[in-house]
Amino acid sequence: MPFGGHLEELRRRIFWALAIPLPASIALFFVAPHMRQFLCAPVFAAQQARGLPTSMQVMSPVEALTTDFKLSLIAALVVSAPWVLWQFWLFVSPGLYIHERRFARFLVPLSSLLVVGGMSLLYWVMLPLMMAGLIGFGESAPTVITAGARAHDGSPSLPVVTADPTVAAPGEMWFNSTAHELRLAIPATTEQSEASSPTAEGMASAGLEIVTIGMNRPNALHQVFRLKDYIDFVLLVAAAVAITFQLPVAVLLLGWLGVVDPPMLRSKRRIALMAITVVAAIAGPGDILTMVLLIVPLYALYEGSIVLLVIAPAHRVAAGSVGRRMREPDGDASGGE
Repeated sequence: MPFGGHLEELRRRIFWALAIPLPASIALFFVAPHMRQFLCAPVFAAQQARGLPTSMQVMSPVEALTTDFKLSLIAALVVSAPWVLWQFWLFVSPGLYIHERRFARFLVPLSSLLVVGGMSLLYWVMLPLMMAGLIGFGESAPTVITAGARAHDGSPSLPVVTADPTVAAPGEMWFNSTAHELRLAIPATTEQSEASSPTAEGMASAGLEIVTIGMNRPNALHQVFRLKDYIDFVLLVAAAVAITFQLPVAVLLLGWLGVVDPPMLRSKRRIALMAITVVAAIAGPGDILTMVLLIVPLYALYEGSIVLLVIAPAHRVAAGSVGRRMREPDGDASGGE
């Protein structure tokens, strides 16, 4: 194909690659609030476990909108990544030899599995531990008084419950010990309140909504996080995990090029641990807890890379015999299919 033909093919593949992410970002914008709630679940759980109000601050009128727009764009890129990679593969594969295609077909699924595994580990293990530890650093000791039996002096008191009641009267208040919030039942809307009867029965029939007041300990730091800062923190850590979890791919490439081999990697474990520590400190957001939580899986990936390099050396990948008892013939490696 002449040079102009290559440029035309590249232009066509770029066009088709962008045909999915752009519409997907528009469609995913309508489910962005659910994605936002999903990402906020670990910090809400950590706040609830520490007896703090489960809430976040929005500091500008457009902050929630811009956050949802950012999440929809990133989600669209993630969802359409297989399609974009497929278009890239259709562009480059005609120029590859058969054995070169086998290398690509081995690395791309491995890289995808590492990203999925890293994101799962981040959300289900690392992020809850990070939130619990970081929130615990600013936690203050509770002020405890004796809970003794005494005669009721007539002062107003609130019921303490672990879950909100399903039926309540307008103006009824209670303390939700699970969410650590003071909650009040009010008429659902102003229009409903004006149209309904002023009696309690009339207000109850119009429907109620619950408003809350977060409770904090006396003289404690009020740990209420900003939505934008928290989402940026999660995205930064996610990007760091996605990149650093490609360590086995990098080790395999170096091994296939003859730069490293399994005996060398085994003998350099201390140096590798030091290098992983530096990478975790640079890639993470800067706190010690996140760095430690990155070091442990990265070193496990380093050990796994040694095993992969033993199982899948370059000659076996080129021959297409990885994972098989009997090696296949090398085939014709002199040209493309």
